[in-house]
Amino acid sequence: MIYHLERYSELEDVLGLSPKFENPLIDFPEIDSVQKAEEAAETVRKIWNLGDDPIYSVYEMLEEKGLKVVEVDEDDGFDGLAALWNEQPIIALNHRFPVERRRFNALHELAHRILHFSESCEEKDEETYCHVFANTMLLPEEALKKALGAKRSYLPASELVVLKEYWGISMAAVVVRSKQAGIITPEYYATWFKQQKQQGWHKNEPGKYPVEEKAIRFLQLLYSATAEGVISMSHAANLAGKILGEFRKDFENPFSN
Repeated sequence: MIYHLERYSELEDVLGLSPKFENPLIDFPEIDSVQKAEEAAETVRKIWNLGDDPIYSVYEMLEEKGLKVVEVDEDDGFDGLAALWNEQPIIALNHRFPVERRRFNALHELAHRILHFSESCEEKDEETYCHVFANTMLLPEEALKKALGAKRSYLPASELVVLKEYWGISMAAVVVRSKQAGIITPEYYATWFKQQKQQGWHKNEPGKYPVEEKAIRFLQLLYSATAEGVISMSHAANLAGKILGEFRKDFENPFSN
């Protein structure tokens, strides 16, 4: 990850780019409840002009706001992390998970970067609030109630898959949001998760968000610098971690077989 970030920073230096991330919640109260976490997510959506629509690409949104998104291949014990590198905020994510989980993980790590927690918060509470923030960013309560209605006694898998594929959020997260919004009862919530485990959906849910999340800013800058002659083709290949011939082919004819 550090090796990639070093190349990323070198590329920004030669292009004279210094992205700056501004915390949209710098003046927001400390987070000490689920409600505050939800309000924080709604505030970010408002400040970033996201409305109540699905976030097409979480990675792209974060990169546009000045965060560096880096994907790594790790075992299932690693979801992601938020950190500062050379005074710049980064979010590292495990690429091995399904796209819906990676979208959630990215926003969970964003929460760690921008939320201010009460001193009385324990670690498990902070994790819960980051979960709530991420799920609310993906699917705001008002939009959820428009989709499902104010009260439901049953949520069929077919309907949950439709929401999953439209909003880019897991079926399980939709059910969690529904309980938090008072749409379903705690009893039905418990029943649904029991059935989920029986179906094996806790390991492999049906349906898939059709947009593949990908951190593209590094490559976009690399191709731009190469096209404008700011760096040589051989140096660009080195930054990309490829041999010259392979990079030249990708650069000049990316659609060839």
